[in-house]
Amino acid sequence: MTLRDPTKYERGAPDACWLWTGARCGLHGEYGQSSYQGRALPAHRAMWIATHAEPIPDGYEVCHSCDNPLCVNPAHLWLGTHQENMLDCSAKGRGYRVERRKLTDAQIAQIRSLAGALSQRAIAAMFGVTQPAVNQILRGITNANR
Repeated sequence: MTLRDPTKYERGAPDACWLWTGARCGLHGEYGQSSYQGRALPAHRAMWIATHAEPIPDGYEVCHSCDNPLCVNPAHLWLGTHQENMLDCSAKGRGYRVERRKLTDAQIAQIRSLAGALSQRAIAAMFGVTQPAVNQILRGITNANR
């Protein structure tokens, strides 16, 4: 099977999402799982490499303009840094919205003050949010300026 052979995804119109129907990966199974040249990869990353015939540069992610993690339509994929991806996500009102609504400015300051003393996972458990949300807060991507 090659990625261009749509046996593991539903190929639709050129501007529609092409949804991965094969195996899944990710913390919650939100991404398609594929392989390219014998390497296991998330399906959207494999599609990028297969389409562009070049590796993904270090420090870059394959991002979705459609914000659909199961989409493998090359027209919906773009390269960006993690920060660019998170800014795109935030600009569209996606990402850690629930956690941002849950936390007060004082709680965000407290999370930042605990960073050296506790693990991100422990901090997340204390505040009832996810570890990635704590990571975003500590990196300044999710902050009190919501």
